[in-house]
Amino acid sequence: MNITHRSVRASSVLAALLTAAMALHAQPDTAGAARLETLRQTPDVAGAAVYRGRVFAQTSSDGKPLFNYERRVAIRGSEWSASHITRDAGGTLIIAEEARFTPGYALQRFDVVNQQVGFSGSVVVSADGRHLDYQLSQTGNITTATEDVTDRVVAGPTLHGFVLQHWDALTSGKALPVRMIALADMTTYGFVVRRQAATDGLTSFTITPASVFVRLAIAPLKVSFDSTTRALVRYEGRVPPMQADGAKLKNLDARVDYTMLVPVYR
Repeated sequence: MNITHRSVRASSVLAALLTAAMALHAQPDTAGAARLETLRQTPDVAGAAVYRGRVFAQTSSDGKPLFNYERRVAIRGSEWSASHITRDAGGTLIIAEEARFTPGYALQRFDVVNQQVGFSGSVVVSADGRHLDYQLSQTGNITTATEDVTDRVVAGPTLHGFVLQHWDALTSGKALPVRMIALADMTTYGFVVRRQAATDGLTSFTITPASVFVRLAIAPLKVSFDSTTRALVRYEGRVPPMQADGAKLKNLDARVDYTMLVPVYR
């Protein structure tokens, strides 16, 4: 097993695009594979089910989801953990993401096992939220990195909760900067969260890349909630699973329709 180290100080959009476009055709490490098998057999270890999401290609009109995923949350005192468990159309579990965070959605740790692309890794966030320590395992190689940030850090399992946590500020017109973790690249990218006009009983928020260069690769994300109950309804934008394109995989911009299983999001 080889171990290398690097320090992340600035993002490289070109490197990110190359990473996202590659299909690595490798399996996660032993611990990652064991985690997927545990979740496959006993998903309740990740906590209580909060919602299910059906993932469609934005360009699709056939009504068949490419992927299905569920959110599960476990609460242990002041530490919360949320797991996003993704299965392909055949029901095979391919991606598990777990975020640990405070009740105020301050991210503490983020773990990913991605069997589709072939990596596993983690990032630990310092108590003040300003320093990140990464570890990534691919094809038997372990790479580490560090990053210092000034804005709030979010990951997939904490993004919607962050929006809800700041609902009043956002609906009053405030724009909030965040740093979103891209674990495969061992870095974060800047985004800005803003509210859109409420329509058809929905209140929607856009999450737009702060950099014009990143916007060339990633379109603004959008999340919509029921305006009255604040139940999660829909997400539109880049998702973790990739779409098969012949023998290769390509990034997927999707529409995710949610079915809430509990009355209050968590």
